[in-house]
Amino acid sequence: MHKISAELLTRKHHLEGIIKNLTKKLEKAPSGGLKCCRHGNSFFYYHTVPGKNNHSYIRSKDRKKAAALAQKEYYLKALRLAENELAQINYKCKSYPGKTYEEAILEMSQGKRLLVNPIWLPDKEFFEQWQAQTYVGKGFTENDKDGFYTEKGERVRSKSEALIANTLSRFHVPYLYEYPLKINELGLIHPDFRVINIRTRHEFFWEHNGKMNDTTYGNGFANRYQKMIQNNFYPGYNLIMTFESGDYPLSQLVIDKTVKEYLL
Repeated sequence: MHKISAELLTRKHHLEGIIKNLTKKLEKAPSGGLKCCRHGNSFFYYHTVPGKNNHSYIRSKDRKKAAALAQKEYYLKALRLAENELAQINYKCKSYPGKTYEEAILEMSQGKRLLVNPIWLPDKEFFEQWQAQTYVGKGFTENDKDGFYTEKGERVRSKSEALIANTLSRFHVPYLYEYPLKINELGLIHPDFRVINIRTRHEFFWEHNGKMNDTTYGNGFANRYQKMIQNNFYPGYNLIMTFESGDYPLSQLVIDKTVKEYLL
């Protein structure tokens, strides 16, 4: 799917959730509205009733009532804007072309596809090629005594890395374990995972820092982190970071939420 249309659908689903949530909140909102008058540096609030010209003063001790009415007005405005935006998106989705240039390769016979260097690969072929990249990882030596394995049988360096790898597989997120990365002043390093968002085709390096209670490890992490920033790797943009210590191990919930936030 074209990136723009995918983003529209993502926004559409977000707005539908917002509208549903706001509608539910408004069902519990108080009746009437709120009028606000300013006198000097002070504000005075009044409770209004639809269809009536009179309004009742809300005393300071009943300020929660004024706040509830103001919140209701905010929800109504947000709901109106969300519904208007959703209507525009629905219109654009209907008028958006069913096919875009990215799908041109799909209109060619299989034999002809072999002769073409496409400017955009369909998702299936793109991710097959991405996953099939060849590289030299960090590897293991005889001194690496601990053996941790993913559900696919791939060897990793810790239980937490196995949890991350298994979660990526469960959500069908492609990854390359310990893919080499050259960083100025550090040389060749091997971040734990190179991953990609299938929907946006945006890549990240995922670094898990598992010994934050170890001073030597922490100092090494601080140096590595600063060097990565200097080489244009930023958390949340193209770098994902997770942490744990002896007292605070990495939880499955944190891994799941991280994957959903950046990679789905």
